Amino acid sequence: MRSISLFILIFMISSFLGAQDWIHYIPEPDNSYFVLVIDRSGSMEGQALDDAKDAAVNFVRDMRPGDQAALVSFESRVHYDLSFTDDKEELIQAIQSLRPQGMTALYDGLAKAIQILQNQSGSRAVIFLTDGNDNSSNFRARDIRQMNIGEGIQCYGIGLGEVDHNEFRRIVQAAHGQYEVAGQSSDLLSLYKNLQSTYYQQDFSGTGSLSITSVPSGVDVLVDGTSIGLTPVMMARQLPRTVSMELKFQKKSWLQEVEIREGYRGIIRGREDALLPDLIIETTPLNSAVFIDDSYVGLSSAFPSPGSDHSNQLTIENIQPGWHSFRIVAVPDVDLSASQVFEFEVNLDNMSAYMNVAVFMKRANLIYNNGKRDQVTADPMLDIQGSLDRFDSLFGN
Repeated sequence: MRSISLFILIFMISSFLGAQDWIHYIPEPDNSYFVLVIDRSGSMEGQALDDAKDAAVNFVRDMRPGDQAALVSFESRVHYDLSFTDDKEELIQAIQSLRPQGMTALYDGLAKAIQILQNQSGSRAVIFLTDGNDNSSNFRARDIRQMNIGEGIQCYGIGLGEVDHNEFRRIVQAAHGQYEVAGQSSDLLSLYKNLQSTYYQQDFSGTGSLSITSVPSGVDVLVDGTSIGLTPVMMARQLPRTVSMELKFQKKSWLQEVEIREGYRGIIRGREDALLPDLIIETTPLNSAVFIDDSYVGLSSAFPSPGSDHSNQLTIENIQPGWHSFRIVAVPDVDLSASQVFEFEVNLDNMSAYMNVAVFMKRANLIYNNGKRDQVTADPMLDIQGSLDRFDSLFGN
């Protein structure tokens, strides 16, 4: 009798945990976290950068008590100038120290902002400024749209002068933010004020949010029978309730009753089949962006596995067996080069597995639960040559 009771208890616990595999709730307390992403490329030299600094400084001075900000700047490289702080004088000093040089790695700068916002509890927003189109990034505009939604981060932006406003507006609108066009740098002060005012006018009290993703992306999402768009998609500032959600995959629909919780953002990762194997992914460098079949699935863990225990790593539940394309992009910390991206294809067996990806070495080792091993490699010398070519193009050698 005891064994039967124990079996029932284990079954109940397993069923409960399994039922929650597809959603993760993140608390969103009242305080806010901002990352100011500022273009410091050579074209910003002079009055443009001076006006950008004044506008960003004013934004910092007008932040509410308890809110924090970090500073990321970009040129050909990305600079993590200051981590999160509520010390306004320290933030102002960091902003004033920016110096212009190089080209424009906007998307890599935005990826860095998303990475450092990922684990913050609270309302999170990226505020970016650029006076040029991206010409130096490993990340793409599509990647940034998916990452913002997948991590539940709002995005606001300002385009100065003749830039691709339509592309930047798509990034911002997908993340429920606001985009402004600056005809001249003297407009920046008022536009930063507009963005901050719009952000603070949002009423988060008594609401919750959902971010809905899938592999593959581009799947129609129905909420209580009404289409709200294709994955990835956000539902912001929703009244707490339970909704019927359907993701219309090609072969069959994914159906769940989803709770919108007050004060929380639910991150939903829909899959076509809940009885398929899982894939655990660990990367070097740590905290890299992982895309499968051109769909963002998450950032790898910021911590290595403790021995053979991989439970702290990024887990992709219910992945279809067969061929999949992988794209692993190291979020920039020091330098930008072609070697920070590793793209490869793997024919996955119908069995859970652990994958260790060395981005710079261009190697992926796959270990299945039955002990079977597989490896994918590429010639890293090709990327070394690509990096040298890129260096020559940047510095005119």
